[in-house]
Amino acid sequence: MKQLIILRHSKTEKINPAGDAARELTKPGRRWATEAGREIFEATGMPDLLVTSNAIRALQTGDLAAEAMKFAGERRVVPEVYGATEDELVQVIQAFPDDFSKIVLVGHNPGLEELANSYAGKRAHGHLPTAGWVVVDISANAWKDAKAGGGKVTAFGTPNKE
Repeated sequence: MKQLIILRHSKTEKINPAGDAARELTKPGRRWATEAGREIFEATGMPDLLVTSNAIRALQTGDLAAEAMKFAGERRVVPEVYGATEDELVQVIQAFPDDFSKIVLVGHNPGLEELANSYAGKRAHGHLPTAGWVVVDISANAWKDAKAGGGKVTAFGTPNKE
């Protein structure tokens, strides 16, 4: 079995003169990303690998979540995750090395939300908000075999946004 932890980037500034990919987390967004990391660790234990898009907000979310869970494992920046569709994300996931069983994927909607619903074989839980996360247990021994409908949502959460 493989476990995919899907984490949407946290709350960001509305615009950045340098472009969409340069948008940074806001102060609440930093807090939510840290909280998401703690929640994910409590729900799943330590992941083997953390993968993020190359957008600043995804990198910051991944860094803060990793820090909260005291993650010291491998991190990879995969530019293809930025703006990816569900099908493109599936291709990224199917290329993951099989020696990693539990992977956190930090990226963007609508692709991540569609991915969670696809792997669960139905609408998993509704909208995936900023800093929202979903744990999908995938009934495959190799990532290349991780297909739509081949998973089960076992946990999900959103940080307290008060």
